Amino acid sequence: MKRKTIKRAIRPSERESITEFSTSFGAGRNYEMRIKRKKILGIILTVIITVLLITIGYFVTETLINISELPPQ
Repeated sequence: MKRKTIKRAIRPSERESITEFSTSFGAGRNYEMRIKRKKILGIILTVIITVLLITIGYFVTETLINISELPPQ
């Protein structure tokens, strides 16, 4: 029986690619707009979550203070 030789790459640059290389990946206006949009959405969500946490903290604190106050005599 004859053994089949295994085709191995000596260097990473000699590897065969599974998919074709896209020259437009990571370049151009579309990619920049997506990155900018992600940054803006991240900032907006951070601000909204911070305001929401402060508001919830305020109402919880007010409720606990009202519960712990002594009734008027």
